[in-house]
Amino acid sequence: MRVRGFGALHHRTVIDWSVRFRTRHNQKTEIHKFLEGWCARFMMGCSKTFETAEGARYCRSAELLHWYLIDLEIVRMLGILHRPRKEWPNGDGTSGVYIRFREIEKCVIAVSPEITQLKKTFATQLPLSI
Repeated sequence: MRVRGFGALHHRTVIDWSVRFRTRHNQKTEIHKFLEGWCARFMMGCSKTFETAEGARYCRSAELLHWYLIDLEIVRMLGILHRPRKEWPNGDGTSGVYIRFREIEKCVIAVSPEITQLKKTFATQLPLSI
């Protein structure tokens, strides 16, 4: 499972799947392990934040704003991880890639109710078809 902080995400990626692509020491990452056939399911989520006088703070109580469960067998069958993608540096020597939710929607086997609302709120995600 990967949980992203809502405040760290740009609105266009709030329901996109983020996958670790590179480490500082060239170790295998999520994407490499998925390509090798490791793991049958992957859960992606976004943590809640709360407002204080100083601004938004991450909720440390493990509450999720939303989540979805991906069937990695379908992801592999459709070749989604083999498609060229822009690599995004994380500022710590690691990097990741973002896969649009609409690209993996047919691979999603369960979602939290909030995903439907987020798809409406972040209309840049639509249309949701491959």
